Amino acid sequence: MTHVAGRIYKRPTQDGGARYYYRRKFFDNDGKRWDFRQGVGTSLERAMLAAKGLDEKTDAMIRGEAPRERVSLGDAVERYLHVIRDERKLAGWMTVRANLRAVLAILGDVSLDRVRRGDVEKVQARRQQEGKRPATVNTTARDLKRLLAFAVTEGLADQNAALGVRRLHAVPRPAKLPTVPELERFMEACPERLKRIVLTLAMTGGRSGEVLRLDWPSVDFVTDTVTLNRTKVNDTLTLRMGERLKRELWGHAMAEGFPAEGLVFTCQRTGGPVKVQQLTRAFRTVTKRLGWEWLTPKTLRKWASDTIAGEGDGQAAAQTLGHSEDISGRHYVQERARAKARARGVACLERALAGPGGTLGGTATPVSPEPASKS
Repeated sequence: MTHVAGRIYKRPTQDGGARYYYRRKFFDNDGKRWDFRQGVGTSLERAMLAAKGLDEKTDAMIRGEAPRERVSLGDAVERYLHVIRDERKLAGWMTVRANLRAVLAILGDVSLDRVRRGDVEKVQARRQQEGKRPATVNTTARDLKRLLAFAVTEGLADQNAALGVRRLHAVPRPAKLPTVPELERFMEACPERLKRIVLTLAMTGGRSGEVLRLDWPSVDFVTDTVTLNRTKVNDTLTLRMGERLKRELWGHAMAEGFPAEGLVFTCQRTGGPVKVQQLTRAFRTVTKRLGWEWLTPKTLRKWASDTIAGEGDGQAAAQTLGHSEDISGRHYVQERARAKARARGVACLERALAGPGGTLGGTATPVSPEPASKS
């Protein structure tokens, strides 16, 4: 081997190239003699970068300390998923898992120390070749960047190789939103249990998980309000029920014997909670029959926002859907103004779905006696 610089040596290869090695001789605290060698690739630039980390490793060996744990990219992914899924309980961890599995498929289960900026750019290029949209490519790079930041914090890596990697320019795709007749037709094609969920999604603008977690104590027929527990932003949002949603939930409560506890929407087969994946599959079954694959549960939230904002009331859209700010970017902090805006938003949705309403125009006749008090 030929000395190049510092502790870097070069050895020629059969194809006329060169391979670089890190070599260091020393005695540790126990008097043991070491001749530490490790290959550092075929690029002198990368070899010099690797030498910095190997200097720290050999210095630790000289001091008699245990060398830093070396983990693979796959091990780091599993540790990161455990943290965001089990400890932080973050929503959307399954999307992160899918993105990081795609990274593993591209880079392989390499050592975490070997991940460099070029590897991150390679992931971006390969995802583009797979036909992924720029927004999806950016999401994959974002999750890889957060994984590497976690590895640096935990002492599993020296640097975040994704820092400084440029995002792709992503032009938002305009969402296709249903008209009111299309929404009515879709609800007519839904089974009875799905109809209630669809109407609640449309009349509240809530997220799928928020609506599926709605329980009977959160439905107040005295004040005509529903309260959504929003885990994404860790708060609650109280909205007035429109007359149509009130009739539907009242009829459902009456059929169930006005329960004081439990979920409003349950799975017919198991009697347990309805999962978001089950709701998505139920939507897909109906939309395929109608030829409307573009319609998803999230589309109803966008439809609610667009319907309210279409009347020029950005504050009402922000407060009804629980955004931190309205469309024009202005902030509103007075609680009275927020309550009035929510009322206007629900009234707007009620006007949009007013009229005969198909099978959901009045499936349950209002009953004069008040429901049993909740204990």
